[in-house]
Amino acid sequence: RPIDNVRVYILDEQRRMVPEGVQGEICIGGDGVGPGYLRDARQTADKFFPDPFGAAGEKLYRTGDLARYLPDGEIEYLGRIDTQVKIRGFRIEPGEIEATLRQLSTVKACAAIAREDQPGRKELVAYVVFQANELSTKELSANDLRAHLKKQLPEFMVPAHFVTMDAPPLTPNGKVARSLLPAPNRENAGDRVLVQPATA
Repeated sequence: RPIDNVRVYILDEQRRMVPEGVQGEICIGGDGVGPGYLRDARQTADKFFPDPFGAAGEKLYRTGDLARYLPDGEIEYLGRIDTQVKIRGFRIEPGEIEATLRQLSTVKACAAIAREDQPGRKELVAYVVFQANELSTKELSANDLRAHLKKQLPEFMVPAHFVTMDAPPLTPNGKVARSLLPAPNRENAGDRVLVQPATA
């Protein structure tokens, strides 16, 4: 929730407030918002805009963070706008796929990225690390993971491939090195079915 003297709005691309459960960008208003970036008019114009919900002269700051309101009014962080990908005309937030996979008790860590290993053919790939202790249940198959995602996400957000790893490659500061994630084995794609377009 917002701290004291700070207002938080979750807005869509037209800067309208989104309803509960719908993702949007976190925009911050209130005492903590500064006048802009020092000697950077372009960045200031991009990130700061007049607060349509506040008093005259007040501004909102676009954080670049994606979130949604939960039923209890709390804000759930979903990821960064700059990690969004576009596949077949759909805007996809990999962080939302990762958050849904992490709901499974057997999943220790995961990452979702868009790959274009073949020119013009961009696909979603999910990388999963399962819990490795006697208390965890068996590893889930690609079909199990796909079925779990289909219950909560639209079809276009379900990865085409799932890669199981012992541990993901990490950057020096401990984050997943997404550029080092391996290409999936396309000969073992589970129940994935490619359907050719029926019309132009």
